[in-house]
Amino acid sequence: MCWIRGSLYRVSANKLSRTRTANMSINRTGRSSSPQTSPALSRHIASRAVQRSIAIIRHARQKKQQKQYCMYYNRFGKCNRGTSCPFVHDPDKVAVCTRFLRGTCRQADGTCPFSHKVAKEKMPVCLYFLKGICNNSECPYSHVYVSHKAEVCRDFVRGYCPEGEKCKKKHTLVCPDFSKTGSCPRGSRCKLHHRQRVKQGSSNTSSTPAKKPRSRDPVKRSCLSVVMPRDAQAASGTPPAGPLALPSFISLCSSPEEADAPDAQPADTTRVKEKKLQIKPRL
Repeated sequence: MCWIRGSLYRVSANKLSRTRTANMSINRTGRSSSPQTSPALSRHIASRAVQRSIAIIRHARQKKQQKQYCMYYNRFGKCNRGTSCPFVHDPDKVAVCTRFLRGTCRQADGTCPFSHKVAKEKMPVCLYFLKGICNNSECPYSHVYVSHKAEVCRDFVRGYCPEGEKCKKKHTLVCPDFSKTGSCPRGSRCKLHHRQRVKQGSSNTSSTPAKKPRSRDPVKRSCLSVVMPRDAQAASGTPPAGPLALPSFISLCSSPEEADAPDAQPADTTRVKEKKLQIKPRL
């Protein structure tokens, strides 16, 4: 600052500006002398400055929280805090109903808390697409290649990612650490889903039935038991002069022992033993 023709000017790098002096007496030498203030007034001015700075910080923090979406409302379609929640409740950012994607949602009349509008910003990455086996041209899930070293997108975990398919982070709700090693370093504090692995050994044993042990017993062949008539038995000693008469009874059984059962014998009061002829079929 310098004194020019009875006025005080402020000197900067590129310009010279005139300043007004209020409650201040300036000498010709350029020195300024301010009136003395009481300690109570100075403390009051300092406290007002502190309160103003605190109010500015609190207002900026509230604005920052208002820009963040409620994680519970975006993921589940409802929030227990209701109107008292400090975060934003936007119906357009609610997650898509998984039952609606499968066609099994029974609340299609508008009572479903989840969204029935498919949007790529709210859909996770298709696992079959990452494996290279997704052939569905109308797949509702996101088809984006992301590096396996990329981190999980925090905005997507909260329910909505504004970058959508342009995001270079993983859009998944499954914990990658737990799916690889079976344990998560964050434990119960992890916000991702811990999906249990299915043991292949137990599934194979449960799906395939137990094989029956082979029996080493010889297979019993079926045989035919033929009962000859009495006339043929009487003439069995002499060679037949003509064709033999047909048998009067033929029983089918699985073994010769069953053919000798008393049920297969015809009812006869005489004790004449009938000669049985066994014919084994060629199998």
